[in-house]
Amino acid sequence: MGRDGETLTARAIRSANICHVPDVLSDPFYQAKDAARAGKYRAGLAIPMIREREVIGAIFVARQQPGLFTDAQVQLLKTFADQAVIAIENVRLFNETKEALDQQTATADVLKVISRSTVELKTVLDALLETAARLCRADHAYMFRRHADGLHHLIAIHGASEEGKAYVESHPFAPDHGTTSGRVALEHRAVHIPDVLADPEYTYTEGQRVTGIRTTLDCRCCAKTRWSVYLLSPARGSNPSRTRRSS
Repeated sequence: MGRDGETLTARAIRSANICHVPDVLSDPFYQAKDAARAGKYRAGLAIPMIREREVIGAIFVARQQPGLFTDAQVQLLKTFADQAVIAIENVRLFNETKEALDQQTATADVLKVISRSTVELKTVLDALLETAARLCRADHAYMFRRHADGLHHLIAIHGASEEGKAYVESHPFAPDHGTTSGRVALEHRAVHIPDVLADPEYTYTEGQRVTGIRTTLDCRCCAKTRWSVYLLSPARGSNPSRTRRSS
């Protein structure tokens, strides 16, 4: 239901005010008369849900008999709307706190691996990529390093198929705008491509076909390093399981 439609809920959201109609079938601007007839209701009441002066939703109630709801009923529904806003905000804060805690825990886990692996670099890089992929809900993660030939070579990988791994290993890339990591190398900033198939500069077409990549995120490990971390998912805007082929 769009906020521009002439329904009670849309009016409440658009105006940020209570919308109270004693008989929707007699309202010349009410566009959901077929729904009202099917639902067998006549009176309608919509209360906006407002958080920090912004409408985030609405509660709608209706009844079969035409006529206004009582002031007590209107106030009760307004109280319910206020409580719903508080509940939604509490869930948001809980999720943000949990996400921050997960990140802190993951960082601590990586530091533990580093402290136990003073000479085994592969163990550290594998742990780092697995953690990065999990926190970003990516299906696969890659780490590249620029070699003396000026190309960026794969040095660590997580979650990719053998076919995808073999292709990426055998096709180091130059710093250019044709790949996500190439742009990071040129622009020295994080690069996020929601859909590589819709990106006119993306030319890693054979790699995309082999690995199935769609959504990519790449960033440098630090300002002075030649390394970069590459995260991705095979479907645009999705978080499929890691068993599906990707790169």
